[in-house]
Amino acid sequence: FYDIFWVFGTDVMVTVAKSFDGPIKLLFPRVLAVPAASIKGEFSLLGLGDIVIPGLFVALLLRFDTTRANVSAVKAESLSFPKPYFLVNLFCYALGLVCTVGVMYFFNAAQPALLYLVPACLGGSVVVAFWRKEWQALWAYNEEATPQKESEASGVSKKED
Repeated sequence: FYDIFWVFGTDVMVTVAKSFDGPIKLLFPRVLAVPAASIKGEFSLLGLGDIVIPGLFVALLLRFDTTRANVSAVKAESLSFPKPYFLVNLFCYALGLVCTVGVMYFFNAAQPALLYLVPACLGGSVVVAFWRKEWQALWAYNEEATPQKESEASGVSKKED
């Protein structure tokens, strides 16, 4: 709701985003035709948070896919295994971005990208979880290692005295 309030409720987010020059935003031309080069300053922007926050969620879903496929995170890079949550959410993220840009062009106003990205990504993961009947596993997913899991992962067994 932070994004929504500061974009729609005030002009603070838009003012700061337009005035700040730094590596925390991506700019792309509002008009994609050839005359766009002649129009100066007509850019749309995507904030770093609109990439990082959903990106972390999509990466976590890739980890969930490795867990469901019984593949260690170290070996996952070189092995081929099913990645339904990751692939669906990558597509949903792209769909959310297209929706954001479409609404922005249609209304000719700034849009909080997370307003479209969060439901797209969450919706994608929920649909896949229900489709695969893994809702409980997805909801209960946890990456915190217990001492027993850590010792098993390192190959050391705990000896009792």
